[in-house]
Amino acid sequence: MKTHALEPNKLAPASAGNVLRRKHARESRQTGRLVQRHTATQSEPVFVPAIVPEVLRSPGQPLDATTREFMQPCFGHDFSQVSVHAPSFSANHGKLRENHSGRPKTIGLVGLSPDAGAPPQSARASSGGSKIPKLSLSGIDSYSDNGASHEKITYTVDVPTGANVKDYCLVQWTKGYAKKGDGKFFKSTDYGATRDWNYADWVIDSVDPDPIYWSNSASRWNYNVSGNQFAATDDPGPALSSEKGAIYAAQFKVAVYETAKVPLTTTGTISTTPVTAYEYWNYSVNVGTDGKFTHPKI
Repeated sequence: MKTHALEPNKLAPASAGNVLRRKHARESRQTGRLVQRHTATQSEPVFVPAIVPEVLRSPGQPLDATTREFMQPCFGHDFSQVSVHAPSFSANHGKLRENHSGRPKTIGLVGLSPDAGAPPQSARASSGGSKIPKLSLSGIDSYSDNGASHEKITYTVDVPTGANVKDYCLVQWTKGYAKKGDGKFFKSTDYGATRDWNYADWVIDSVDPDPIYWSNSASRWNYNVSGNQFAATDDPGPALSSEKGAIYAAQFKVAVYETAKVPLTTTGTISTTPVTAYEYWNYSVNVGTDGKFTHPKI
């Protein structure tokens, strides 16, 4: 999470021992012949499986959020109006829906196998490797535990040659919680207001109202630049050995956005589509009664 303070490495607490300390170092194929377009001189008839009209007459369903989150930056388009059309699994069409392996398929404007899983979290958008920025992370799951538990994450963005680095920015989201040994939540400052660090769903990770990561009241773009590359860091918490019984269970996702398309303010979410796939990481720390740290999987 990012914070904004005169001292770049520490967010001053609103009240002693109560406010969360945050560092500012800172989601159609069908058995049979596929429908094809033929020239007028070709005499071979076009075979359309009987299931196609049924599928296209169905109302369809919007793409699920996970698939949209992965596909939109890959193709550079908004898929909010794309529908998945799939037939019911009836006996009449059983053979048409099986390929040689016997695995069922669906067909339509978007074809997805019924058991298609979510894309890998590390998948990155690409377009010939030259037109879309590349986002990489380092430091994930590398904790430094010595009185305080640090997980220092570095975000590096490679911008296409010829592009202005300031045309792109980072937006980070978070969900999860951090609570003290007595069960009360730590406090965190978000969008200019202090609240419990307890988020059931993804929200923008920003101390000030600007959703761009590392923004502050003076400027919304404050990254470290080197040639066609810019970088930022995060160091959540940190959990302290004196916070016996405390639990930090925070999840983060970050992606590259076009700066001009990111709204100037947010109260928790934005609808802007990123230009890269999200990269995910967690900050997971349990402080034992002996003051020792453990890092369970979230």
